[in-house]
Amino acid sequence: MILSVASIIVNAEDPAPAPFDLIASRDGDTVTLSLVTNAELTYANVTFELTEPAGFTLTAIQKGGDFGDFGCSISSNVARRRVSLVTADDDYDTVVEEGKEFLVFVLDATDSETQDRSFSLKVTTAADINGKSLPWRYDVIVSNTLYEDGMGERLIGYTISLDGDIGVNFYMELSESIAESETAKMHFTIPSGGKTFENDVYVSEARVVERGNRTYHVFKCRVAAKEMTSEIKAQMIDGDQTGAEYVYSVKEYADYLIDHASEDAEYAAAVPLVKALLNYGARAQIHFDKTSTGLANADLTEDEKALGTPDISVAAPIVDLPDGVTLEGATLSLKSETSLSFYFKSSEELTFSCEGYEVEKAASGSYQIARIRGINAKDIGNVFTLKVNESGSVTYSPLNYCKTVLDDETQPDVLKDVVKALYFYWQAAVAYFE
Repeated sequence: MILSVASIIVNAEDPAPAPFDLIASRDGDTVTLSLVTNAELTYANVTFELTEPAGFTLTAIQKGGDFGDFGCSISSNVARRRVSLVTADDDYDTVVEEGKEFLVFVLDATDSETQDRSFSLKVTTAADINGKSLPWRYDVIVSNTLYEDGMGERLIGYTISLDGDIGVNFYMELSESIAESETAKMHFTIPSGGKTFENDVYVSEARVVERGNRTYHVFKCRVAAKEMTSEIKAQMIDGDQTGAEYVYSVKEYADYLIDHASEDAEYAAAVPLVKALLNYGARAQIHFDKTSTGLANADLTEDEKALGTPDISVAAPIVDLPDGVTLEGATLSLKSETSLSFYFKSSEELTFSCEGYEVEKAASGSYQIARIRGINAKDIGNVFTLKVNESGSVTYSPLNYCKTVLDDETQPDVLKDVVKALYFYWQAAVAYFE
């Protein structure tokens, strides 16, 4: 049985804003409702009048250190409880700072019924910021229905890729019928300037993650570095059935991680890498003239945005090719994943391979192209050996490309800035994954 908060309605008996925000979050089978002050507030006590829905257990627990001991458990099917929280010293001049979370209510399902339930939380302060005494009532509608869209899918959360390519991971909880469907898919729509790119990831292609007694399907939407600020639209589709549409971006999650780094050690460890990623995205936006949605690094400080001078120390490429085969050039992809592309000329059909990597073969005019795909950010400093017809090879590093661009006075500054940002992104990735 799953609980979810369908809606929260705040009703005040005065035009003045309620002194608290009711913040809802869900984890597994519980919904947590946190009362958080939305302004600096002086008050004496808070009275909670709880009208509980039958079939739920409501537990109140204190958070924050400015209050006296408080705790309350309300058992299932009890219609109403009134509890009063008083400051530690009964000091009517105690100041509660804006943004302080001081009381949490956790709801757990205790029955098997599926209809929505609702309850009211009435908050009364002895004195609000205007010196008045006013009640505010929060009407919360709680549903213990698993899938609210009728299709059998629900978004659990997001992450961004930090291991190589760039993209947003959508964690979905699916009903059994959708999880086993051969036609169900996540449809992604990515705006890019005046164009729109679309991509489908079928359920059978999604990564499956087990956490506790729950199974999640992870759908990854890859985006180019220049699209970090673009809003990705994601929607489950199975035949004529369509689920809810979810919208998110790489920048949104990156900003969230940075803003909450002080609360989570894992977030804090990732901050240097995420900031380097945002700088890389912003430089790619400028290079490709994709700045209409704002720069990815817009919220970083000027010092954080600044690019230093890369100190690139890398061996020269080694080219050992069969007679009649020439290497005409090499490029580094600046799209969602890092790829090395080699351009060859030969009168014969060439074959390519690289140990541990997928090599994609393509043709353009008189060129035969070999692309080493899926190079992780932390591996940009590695050296790769591309086998050509088994008897020949090219040994090359992505840093060879970076050095070539930076040493070439004819290359535009915007491209050099992208290469610099990529270099520092690589260094941050190496440090993060050590």
